[in-house]
Amino acid sequence: MMQFVMDSQKLMEHERVQMDWLSCALWMQNEIKKGRHFRLQREALLFELPTGETIRYQWDRGRIVRQVRQDQQSSFQGYMVMLQHVKAFRFYPQSTGVWVAFTFQNNYTVRTFIRGRYERQ
Repeated sequence: MMQFVMDSQKLMEHERVQMDWLSCALWMQNEIKKGRHFRLQREALLFELPTGETIRYQWDRGRIVRQVRQDQQSSFQGYMVMLQHVKAFRFYPQSTGVWVAFTFQNNYTVRTFIRGRYERQ
């Protein structure tokens, strides 16, 4: 019986992490698909939106957080926690989007490519 309870708790934790990731991924996908000029700055992902805003996703004490710098401003503002319980992460900016890789504290790992805005030359 005790093993069943522990297995159920692990399953619920895994499902919660998956739901958190899916929510974060949807937000990131909607934002990154509008973005351009993807780059890293001290392991944080930065990119621009058509509105002139610069978005920054970065790791902070086990969380992925989002901050915004308005057009013509010098500093980032806001602090939105996008994802919690992140043990390791990596952003791999490409010219057409971003590879995202997260490992959670329960060792669940996700890797995906999110395509950015396509601009014709």
